[in-house]
Amino acid sequence: MLTELERLKLVVDFQRLKNVTKVARNHGVSKDTVRRWVRRFEETQGVATQPGAGRKQSLKVVDIDKATEMLVSGKFAGVHQVAKELQQARASTSAKPVHRTTLSRLVKARGAELGVPVRALSGAPEKQLEEATKKKRHDFALRHKRTIWGRVMCTDRKKFMLRYPGCSVRRYTWVKKGGKRQARKASRLIGVNVYMGITKYGITKVHCVAGTHKQKTEHTTMKGQTAKSITKSEYKEVMEKTLLPEGNRIFRSAGMSSWVFQQDNDPSHSEAAHTIQAWNNKHTGVHVSLLEGWPGNSPDLNCIENLWAWAQARVDAHGCRNFDEFQKFVVETLQNVPKKLLENLVASMGRRIQACIEKKGDKTKY
Repeated sequence: MLTELERLKLVVDFQRLKNVTKVARNHGVSKDTVRRWVRRFEETQGVATQPGAGRKQSLKVVDIDKATEMLVSGKFAGVHQVAKELQQARASTSAKPVHRTTLSRLVKARGAELGVPVRALSGAPEKQLEEATKKKRHDFALRHKRTIWGRVMCTDRKKFMLRYPGCSVRRYTWVKKGGKRQARKASRLIGVNVYMGITKYGITKVHCVAGTHKQKTEHTTMKGQTAKSITKSEYKEVMEKTLLPEGNRIFRSAGMSSWVFQQDNDPSHSEAAHTIQAWNNKHTGVHVSLLEGWPGNSPDLNCIENLWAWAQARVDAHGCRNFDEFQKFVVETLQNVPKKLLENLVASMGRRIQACIEKKGDKTKY
């Protein structure tokens, strides 16, 4: 919907150029729109919207703006309640509240007119970060504004689930009218629970841990029960057998004898500093330091999260028929990540940190 000023600009431009096509292209509108407002100006010497023969708008502009504020505030149950509130405030010219469909249409049209589109979102809402968490994230980002991420190995754990056995599920599905996007889902979800580290120069081997289907573990919980997920003792084993030696191999191949180990603040990671110190004492000529103070609720700051999503999409698209094939393909996918992807992910770390600073510790787009 064009404003009166925008309509006048169309008319003035046409009077100067005398070419409907050029005016339409200059203003990003259709040729019919140009012709309509030029004709209106010639007939009435103005471009004001004239009243039509249809049903009159039931709300004034000021009331539509008020309805928009009420809806966006989140303090009301929905469009129907807002319509009732407006009726009680005598905003409506009707004896009954404005219908929710009508109110939704008016609010959307008004937002489009102002250049501030408004729409209703569904699905599970994002979890808000607490102010204390935002501060920790912001402080961490400020401390690492100049960190050289090419010397850091980012690590994480991911459980890949066999969700669609025997079905190749890609990001998009093309169907004819009436068709559906369907896939056979697993009746009982099983998965592969892995640890891995990524660097600009390469990736570590994949280390499968407790929580992987069919995998037996000798590690136990504090209650002495067989562990169903990662424990402190198993994480120490993952570090000593895979993450630290593999990180050392990767960085040595790039000519570096010192590098930084990143991890999140999972409770099972609490003894990592001691494990790293013991590793340094046993390996002369090598120095690994722990990236301290990683803030909670910060998957957007760890580039490995994007690698997990990339790998999961490829695993789903492969359509593994059984668990053994699934586990093998997960490992093969992770061991064959394109070098360019690794370089791009690590290069994004500086931008992630800067975005966190600019948003005062709030969630970023990553």
